Amino acid sequence: RGTMLHIRDAVHVWTCRLAGLQPRRPADVVSDLASVRRQIHGFHAHVIGMCEDDLMQEHTYQDLQGKTHRQAAWQMVMHCCNHSTQHRGQLITQMRQLGLEEIPTTDLFKYWVLG
Repeated sequence: RGTMLHIRDAVHVWTCRLAGLQPRRPADVVSDLASVRRQIHGFHAHVIGMCEDDLMQEHTYQDLQGKTHRQAAWQMVMHCCNHSTQHRGQLITQMRQLGLEEIPTTDLFKYWVLG
């Protein structure tokens, strides 16, 4: 559960940064799978709405330790996707260690092409 919520929270942070907002923790964070899906779909909708110029635009933001960074939006999007991929792999490993036999796919191809 903690890994899923970490993915959700990281996606929230990067969505805020892409929108030029300082990430803040919502007052009432719901800790369920639906909240993870909502956050990921929100990120997806934000990125889909970006044009090439938006992706090339540089953003200045502060990390969670207060250090200032400047990155192109496309780099931020790629980082968020890569970060989620890493943790989805960890989730699959955890499921296998628990003995689950029917493990959902986390293949990006399946997500994009098959919905």
